[in-house]
Formats: sequence, structure tokens, C-alpha cells
Amino acid sequence: MTDPLRRVAIVGSGNWGSTIAKIVGTNILKFNTFENEIRMYVYEEMVNGRKLTEIINQEHENVKYLPGHKFPPNVVAYSDVVDAVKDADILLFILPHQFVERTCLAIKSHVKKTAFAVSFSKGFYVSKDKRVELLSTVISRLLEVPCYVLMGANIASEVAAGTFCEATVGSRNYEHGQLIKGLIQTDEFRLVIKPDTEVIEVLGALKNIVAVAAGFSDGLGYGDNTKAAVIRLGLKEMVKFCEEFFPGHHPQIFLESCGVADLVTTCYGGRNRKVAAAFVKTGKDIRTLEEEMLNGQKLQGPDAAAEVQEWLKQKGQTNKFPLFVAVHEICERRLDPKALIDALRYHPEFCMSKEEVRQLFQKFDNGNGHLSLAEIERAIISFYPQFGTNRKAILRAYKAADTSGNGFVELKEFDKIVQLLKQYDTISKVFEELDTNDDHRISFQEFKKGFELLGEDNSDEESLKQEFNAMDSNDGNYVLFDEVSRTTLPEYKFTSNCLCIVLYVHGPSASAVIQILTEFTDKLLPIDVVVFSE
Repeated sequence: MTDPLRRVAIVGSGNWGSTIAKIVGTNILKFNTFENEIRMYVYEEMVNGRKLTEIINQEHENVKYLPGHKFPPNVVAYSDVVDAVKDADILLFILPHQFVERTCLAIKSHVKKTAFAVSFSKGFYVSKDKRVELLSTVISRLLEVPCYVLMGANIASEVAAGTFCEATVGSRNYEHGQLIKGLIQTDEFRLVIKPDTEVIEVLGALKNIVAVAAGFSDGLGYGDNTKAAVIRLGLKEMVKFCEEFFPGHHPQIFLESCGVADLVTTCYGGRNRKVAAAFVKTGKDIRTLEEEMLNGQKLQGPDAAAEVQEWLKQKGQTNKFPLFVAVHEICERRLDPKALIDALRYHPEFCMSKEEVRQLFQKFDNGNGHLSLAEIERAIISFYPQFGTNRKAILRAYKAADTSGNGFVELKEFDKIVQLLKQYDTISKVFEELDTNDDHRISFQEFKKGFELLGEDNSDEESLKQEFNAMDSNDGNYVLFDEVSRTTLPEYKFTSNCLCIVLYVHGPSASAVIQILTEFTDKLLPIDVVVFSE
């Protein structure tokens, strides 16, 4: 008795889902072990007065999401997802990641226990209790079947047109991996199977965040040099994220199509880049632009940034990923898009290591084991020339680090100066921006103006007055720089990463000091990315 033929179902019919349906529908005719009919779940909508499923089944074309490309006649559209997946042995999930959970819940009692799934969806899942999971984990957990992934440098319209490209399949099951490859690979669409399933999936989500940053850069009018920096530093954060949370993968995985290739493609040709650029140029919000520019498709990058932010908050690691955090804050309009450049300029990549601090100390040490203020200034400016125009920051950091009060600092104290320096630099620039009449102090009206710049102009004035008075230690109805810095920098020791993250995310803007202060007052907009650690 021969084994029954296997059935394939495609869950999703956007441009990528339709492209895969076209490929699988053609490939499956080569096998004698599969049912010829490919059932594709289509979210029903009206197009020119007709149902989309009707158009696909009669004209064999998804005229809304993949116009100009014909399906083979064995691809059949179903508007009921339960009917689409009935008796399927292989489920290809090609949905916007926001819809994965509800779809799984709808079909969970109708999926064969011997089936397996493949996720093409890019993003993370955040539950109501703020628990973050990979989408493949959600699919596997809800459906109780194995779930593999496929990610790569694939712009759907180009794949559908048959231009050469490649992708990476994540599977530790050899038999299932070969089945996936046989179903999807063509002469022009080549697949490589790798066992690093989790990392392959994570890279597919993270690259969309970096692509949003690339779009911000384009919208701000910066050139290819800046975009290259966004891509490189974004890749560094992608690698670090995988190393931090998904250790044990092969380091070469980042050189596969799911890694650097997908990142570059998305940063130059993807929808996330395009919409992010328009976000900067037009001032419109993300959702409005999504509706106007994407013809019903969903944007993945901003949501992925929010999900990663939640992940990092839970792990206490926001300070290590300034580019990811900056993208989320900009999308939420808590930061100006120009703050992206601070995320690049003050990235940990450019911070001094412990060894560099030691070498710099020794270079300016006359042999007595300590540095004077003049020697400290020369040392700092030699490494960070930008501080030559803000000696106030050097002086404040020097005073904070000179715990002995003898006017000299040793290596350990010099290291603290380096750690504090950028924080004082930011505070001094913010202070100057708030100090609109240039009298070297901040009045309550100037303090209140900071909240208006932050979009909090409807804040309770009495609460603002209490915050202001808490800083006004001399009861003079104004706040001096020392009072701001004391409130913003209490008795904490900062790691270099913690200091840098404040700069990445906020930069020299009036809103920064307000947001930093809220870390201690906990009465206004919370800023989770400012991490103070012993």
C-alpha cells in the first residue's frame, strides 16, 4: 500500500506569500509524493468590486499584492484559514508577524499532529504580560508541531520575476530540511540549510530595525557613508544580540543570506527604509505612511524595534544596543530623528577600552602616578578633540572624580573621569539649550518649556513646580548647572556603556535633561534606556 500524498498549505497571501505560492505551485508538480493542489489562505478583501479570492481563482493572479505575476492553476485561494490548512502536512506561515498568534489559535485544533511548519515571518511576539518569544516558538507551542524558518535577502517582486537570489533555511531536522529545499528551491532561488534556526530567525527581525535607521539617515539627507556606518554598527548590534541571547551558533551564520546580505538589501531596497525616510521628510506618523505607501502591506521594523526594546528591558540590556533603542524612541517621537547620529557618534565601538584609558594616563603622567587638571585636559582633548570646546564638562568630571580633594587624580580616578565625561558634556549642552536668556541658570519658565518641547505641555504645573523645587537647593527660584548635575548624577558609578547610552538616545536636546531626571522622579515619561549601575 502506497503512502498517502502530502499536502502543502500557505498561510498568507501578501507579496511574499504570493511569491512563494507561485514557486511552490510550480515546483510541486515535479513530485509524485505531494497533492498537486496548493491551498493558500487569503484575507478576504474587495478589489475593484470583486473578492480577492475570486480574482485569484479565476485569473490566477494576486492583482493587489503581486500584480503582473501569474500563479500556476494548482494554487487555490481560500478565505477561511481552517479550510486552507485542513489535512496539510506542511504549513508555510508567510504572515505579518502581528497576525501569527491569532491565526494559530484559529487553526490549532485542525492541524495534523504529524505536520510541521515553516515560518517566513519576521519579528517577535510580545504577550499581554510582556513576555517576548520568537515567532517560530509561538507557532510550535500553539500548534504542537515543529517549526523551522526561512530568511534571506529576498525582495518579493524580484524573486517572483526570477532574478537570481538566495535564502537560508533554519532546520536541525535533515529530512524536513530537504523537503523544504525541494519545495522552494529553483535554478534562480537557491537555498542553504543551516542548523542555527533561532539566530536565522532573529536576524530576519533585527535587520528591519537597522533598515528603519537607514531610512532615517536617507530622510535626513545623509549620504552613503553615513548609511554604511548605520549598516556596520547595526550589524554589530545584531551579532551582539545573537551572542548575548542565543549563544552556541556558528559564527559564519552572519555571512549567509539571512545575515549581511539580507541587511544590505533591506537597507537599500526595502519598505522599512522607504517609509522611514518619508517619516523624516513628511513629519507624518508611521501608521499613516504605512496606509499611504504600502498598499495594505504591513511594516515590520517599528514593531520589531518595540518588541526588541521590551526584550532588552526584561534582560536589563538596553544600554548595550543604542541603535536599536534609538530607532524605537524616534518611531515613538520621543526623540528627534537627528538623535540617530548621536547613536552612531557615541557608539560603544568608539569608546575607550580599559587598556586605552591606561595607555592615555601613562602618556601624560610625568612619572609621579597622577595627573593634574592641565594634564587631564591635554589627555582628554588628544583622544576626544570635540571636548576642546566644552572644558566645563572636563572640569565637572574632574571635580567629581577627585575624591581625595588634593587636586590630582590617579589611574582609577582618571578612568572615572572618562566614564563621567560624556554625561557631563550632554548635561552642559542641554543646560545651555534650556538657558534661553544665557544667564547661566534655568528659571521655572525655561524648565517648563523643556516639557513643552517634549510634548508634555499639558503636564500638571504644580507637579512641575515640585520637581523644579527639588533641584533648586538654594531656593533662588532658578537652577544652576551644579544643581542639575547633582540631581542627574547622584552617587552612582557609571560604566562606559551606561554613559554612552544616554548620549546615543538623547543627544544634546532640551528634552534630554527632562527625560534623564524622570529616571529618578518616576513621575513623568519613563526612560528605560538610561541605566545607572554600580
